[in-house]
Amino acid sequence: MTYRNRAEDAERVADEIREAGFPCATIKWDAQNRAALLAVDGYECPTMLLYFASPHIFSRRTKPYSPVLFAEYTAVYVDALAKLVEQFGASNNRMAILFPSTSMLDGDPNLALEYAMAKAAGETYCTGMAVENTQLVFELPRLPRVLTDQTNTVVQASSAQASVVLLPVLRRMRQQRMVDDSSS
Repeated sequence: MTYRNRAEDAERVADEIREAGFPCATIKWDAQNRAALLAVDGYECPTMLLYFASPHIFSRRTKPYSPVLFAEYTAVYVDALAKLVEQFGASNNRMAILFPSTSMLDGDPNLALEYAMAKAAGETYCTGMAVENTQLVFELPRLPRVLTDQTNTVVQASSAQASVVLLPVLRRMRQQRMVDDSSS
């Protein structure tokens, strides 16, 4: 499990995962640092990658479209993800990858146009990589607004609990992994 800031929070979550009987390590990594590879020396190649990296999503808009903001989002939602997939996807191990996208793509993306465009590009990248490398299995749910540090704002906005939204997705991924393991 990676984190950019707040190592203590990441370690607390990792402890909960380990207490549930699963292996988990924490590694500092910044998806916005274009040069940073994920330092995984001493760790096995992951069988599951849950990609929640994100820059700040909501910002003040001064014009209808900002190429700078789009590039910032694309650097995280496409480029950094591609770097990880390239790093781990070269192994012959099967890997399940969760790329949580956004329900904004099903509705009005104008609230965060560049964000929605970059998430769509991320989905397209994942779809293409699944065809290119059949050892990679992508899960691309379009999630509603989920309560996180970023979305927990002073102005009240409807946000779903992360556990309610993500637990069914993770269970489905685990079940698929078990089916894949038993058929090989």
